[in-house]
Amino acid sequence: MFHPDAVRPPSVDPEDKGAWLEESFDAQVRERFDSVLDLAGGDPLVRLLARETELVATLEQHRVRLVLWQVLGPDVAHLDYLKLSMEAGLFAPATLLVLNAGLVRSKRSIEAVFAEVTGHKVFVDAVAQGAQVVWFPGLVCMKGVAERGLTFGEAKRGIRATAVRAV
Repeated sequence: MFHPDAVRPPSVDPEDKGAWLEESFDAQVRERFDSVLDLAGGDPLVRLLARETELVATLEQHRVRLVLWQVLGPDVAHLDYLKLSMEAGLFAPATLLVLNAGLVRSKRSIEAVFAEVTGHKVFVDAVAQGAQVVWFPGLVCMKGVAERGLTFGEAKRGIRATAVRAV
């Protein structure tokens, strides 16, 4: 379920992905277009590229405005990728920390559930460096979809779960 204009590396091989990613950035510098890069759960390739090429500074020198976002759940383990990214130099002046309230299964307030994350040193440091915090609201239907063991695409197509699936 990708947008029709979405492009992907030719394979999952790190060499192929690295070459594809570098060419994607080069094309963006040459042709001046907007793009979105989804790291699919924190692929370390971009961190490696950021460290080796000083990616953020290099793109800024070429007047490419980099906007980064990190989607975080209420578990402090979700800060691991943010920490690794910051250590690799993959932190831009325009960074969003998206707190995903859709992952909250508790009846407690969203702020209380996220308190450990928002009070954590990594989060506080990111905000101190200019990151902006935004909330992604919980979707009313999310609980029902998750309880049925469906993806949102399946639920949208009207598929009904016939058995419990292992996830």
